[in-house]
Order: sequence, then structure tokens, then C-alpha cells
Amino acid sequence: TSLVSAVPAQVDNSTLAAFPPIGNQGSLWSCVSWATVYYQMSHEVCLTLWCDNKNTTATRFSPKWAYNMVNFGQNAWSYFSDNYSLIQTSGAPSLDELPYDSNYLSWDLNADHWKKAVNYRQNPVSYIAMGSTSGIDLAKQALANGHILVVGTYISSAIYSTVQNAPGETSPFAGQSVITYLNGTSGWHAMTVVGYDDSIWTDINGNSVVDTGERWAFKVANSWWAGWRNAWYIWVTYDAFYSTSQVPGFAPAGRWPFGYNGTNSLYLTSYTQKSRPILAKVTVSHASRSQMSLSCGISPNTSNTPTSYFYPSALSYKWGSYAFNGSSTETPGTFYYDLTDIITGTSTIDNSILYLMGYDNSTGNPLTVTSFEIIDGITG
Repeated sequence: TSLVSAVPAQVDNSTLAAFPPIGNQGSLWSCVSWATVYYQMSHEVCLTLWCDNKNTTATRFSPKWAYNMVNFGQNAWSYFSDNYSLIQTSGAPSLDELPYDSNYLSWDLNADHWKKAVNYRQNPVSYIAMGSTSGIDLAKQALANGHILVVGTYISSAIYSTVQNAPGETSPFAGQSVITYLNGTSGWHAMTVVGYDDSIWTDINGNSVVDTGERWAFKVANSWWAGWRNAWYIWVTYDAFYSTSQVPGFAPAGRWPFGYNGTNSLYLTSYTQKSRPILAKVTVSHASRSQMSLSCGISPNTSNTPTSYFYPSALSYKWGSYAFNGSSTETPGTFYYDLTDIITGTSTIDNSILYLMGYDNSTGNPLTVTSFEIIDGITG
């Protein structure tokens, strides 16, 4: 039995005001940051705030912000978990504030960007396991509710077909490109699922009959050049997400599901507008950001040991052996963190002790802490 009975037959969230214009990652391996930060975060924030990403730019978020902090100091792919952790703990500035370019080493050292970014911290990510009717139904429900989803795949192993007119029907998408399955694990890539259409048909088994598993496809956005496939987009059949095709008589050797790495999941996040952040403002310097880590803590003022901790993803031992500006010379940086999550219940600034903990795991290149302040995000 389907878990979803009242969703529309077609959904295209790329047409919503919340969805930003398609972008191009260029020569960098920044697809995960484009999918999670530029497309999904921009869309989810505007879905909550009712803003218009089609015609205004203030809430189109910068993929450079995330990519430069999670790529380990090299032009290489990054982890979904690191991108999501960063925008969950620190948010992101807009693309206006931090334009995208080919520099993949330097961090954003504009302190005002960090302060503003925490207002857009994302909610924790959740996962939709695909490859079953229930997973596809849940994905459709999320899309019907206005959300968009992120998927990792092996795009160089994609097998393409063409959308066709089913017998007695005329499809407005006939002739467009559609992925029917993967035949391997080459070309790891992140993309963004923006909708679906239950009328799509392609004759997967080649018998000229509309068989089980041949209908229905998701609409997926890319971050490549405009001439790619369906002008930035591609259809992916529901059947492509199954480990074993549901189409009669279709069992190609070496088949892989469309979702990445056997987990075959879609990533879902959302945004809730924050009310009154309590900010930690920290100024530190170091010549090797991968050697250092910062965290914050809180305890009652009757104690001198933290009872709760906040671990910002941005400074956690692993972002390349460079200074904050991408050079090899010790560079200062001023960072803001929202401590609201650990100042809960009866805790307030007045009855608590707030802590900054700085760690350095190697000799040489010492970590220097210049200042640590706690600031009311409303009154300043």
C-alpha cells in the first residue's frame, strides 16, 4: 500500500520563487556544496521566509563558503556530512557577500559575514532511504510539501534513454534525456531533486509496451553548463533507484541504483527562523588550521567544569595545512558562533559560566587566542 495517496501527479519545485537560478560549479569539485548550500539551503530558507530567490539575491547562499572549509585544502570532492554539519552549526553568507570563484583555499574572514550567517543555521539533516515503494513515496511527499532533496550518484556511469510518448498519449517532455540506471561507480557527483512527474515514460525493456516500472521519473537539477542534457536538468526514473529493476525482462549486468555508495538515500533538511541568538565572538590566529580545534561550553556559575558543549564544524582539526586565508603565514580570524543550543532550560548568561576551549594537536605553529566575548544577538 502506498504511503502517499493525495500528492499531485506532477511537482516541479524549480518553478517556485524559493528556488534559485541554476549555477555552474566550473572547474572545482564543489558539487556537494552547490547542492546542499546553494540550491537546498537557499530554497529551504526562502520556503520559510517567503522570499523570492528568482529576482533577489540576498538569500542565495554561497557554495564557496562551505567548499573552501570542507575540501581539506585541495580541489577534490567533499563529504555530505561535513557540508551539512557546517551549515547546521554556522549557517552561511550569501553569494553576494562571498562570490564564487576558482580560489578553493581561503576562508571567508569577514567577521560580519560570520555574524549574519548564524541567523540561517539549518536544521539537522534527515535521510530518505530509496529503492522501495515506501522510500519513493516519502520522497514524493517531501517534494509535494515544497522541499527539495539532495542525492549523490555516479554520473559517469549513468545510462541514458529518451522520454517517449506512451501509446495514445503526447508528452510535453518527449525527446528529453532520462537516466534509467547506473552500470558502475564512476564519476561521483551530487545533484538536487526538485520534482517528479508520474506521466513520464521510456521504453526501458524495448518491447513498445508500457510495463511496470517504466513510468514515472524525478526531475533533477545539476550545477554544470547550460547545454548539459535538458538544459541543466535530467529526468531519473523511479526504477533507477532500485537495486533490481522492477521492469519485466530487464536485468542488465552490473546494475547499480542511482543513489550513492549503497546507502541509496536522499538528503532532506529545513530551516526554522531563529529568535534571539547568544553569540560567541572569538578571535584566533594559526598557521595550520588542520592542527587546531575550538569548542565552547557552559556550566552553572557554581561550577568550573562545562556541563554542555558546542562544537563548531568550521574549526575541527581537518581543513588543510594552511592559515585561514589559504597561505602558510599565521593569519588571524574572527568567528561568531551561536550558543543558543547549549543555553537552554533555566540557563542564562547571568547564572552561567561560558567557556572557550582551544586545542592544538601538534608542536610548532602555536594557536593564539586574542579575544573571547559573549554577545546578545539582539541588543549587541
